[in-house]
Amino acid sequence: MVGSHYAYNIARGTLILGDKWNAAPFFRPIVGDGNPSLVEDWYYAIWSYHGFSISNHPLNAEYDMLRAPYRCDGSQSRADYPYQELIYGCMNNPPQPIVGSDRTPLWPAQPATLPDLTSEQVYKAMSLDNFLFNTAGMDIPRPEPSHTDSTPLTGDRSLILGAPQLSLSVTDVSFELVKDDTSSTGVESVEVLNPGTGPLAWMANPSDAWISVERSQGVALGGDLGNTPAAFSISVNAENMDAGVYEGTVSVLSPYSSGSPVTIRVRLTVYERSFIPGISKS
Repeated sequence: MVGSHYAYNIARGTLILGDKWNAAPFFRPIVGDGNPSLVEDWYYAIWSYHGFSISNHPLNAEYDMLRAPYRCDGSQSRADYPYQELIYGCMNNPPQPIVGSDRTPLWPAQPATLPDLTSEQVYKAMSLDNFLFNTAGMDIPRPEPSHTDSTPLTGDRSLILGAPQLSLSVTDVSFELVKDDTSSTGVESVEVLNPGTGPLAWMANPSDAWISVERSQGVALGGDLGNTPAAFSISVNAENMDAGVYEGTVSVLSPYSSGSPVTIRVRLTVYERSFIPGISKS
């Protein structure tokens, strides 16, 4: 779900960022008095989100000490900036994708002030000598001016998730194969449909080792988003299996959608090779 649905991805990222904030003061330094309502005080948490490592240290020799703030417009190399400066730069300079004649920013600009690396107090605190397990020496004063995020704390689940409905093009598939014939592998295509609204993130799980799915997860869009289905294929292999009839399932589920899960019955008949051209026996 985290890898296929934007809302779950953002929710998981929020949880991770909160954990990084909570690592202070024992495992992370503090900006100012650690006020969570101020954007500037999240500097170390945002740095930690991408790894509290030397590669993201603002005084790393790989970065130009006199670098201009990151503008997030494609004119500067991301490699010239530590992760947290990329984030603060994009917060304050949201991308403006071109859609026809429209260049609407993806979000309202959020001003943020970065630590002043030319300040003796900040420079000494962030010295690489202080970049130790006990990071209390890296506490810095809050950069000024400071800012709050004015985005209202509101949300409508239906606007974010929609009302997706899980449906499949087929729920019963059959295969017939010859024992130990590895060149004979059956394939059946299954279309994942969403007659509801919003993005439907789904997962497909086979019940047995002889059943394989070519694609185990994906997204099917509802009517409000273009009514775009997804698809995956089911295959089976009779290698090392005795002659007989085998039954299994592929369970397709979407935890937040109606109609979930849907079970596909899979039936495999394995035939003995008769050694008579054109004839097999089960």
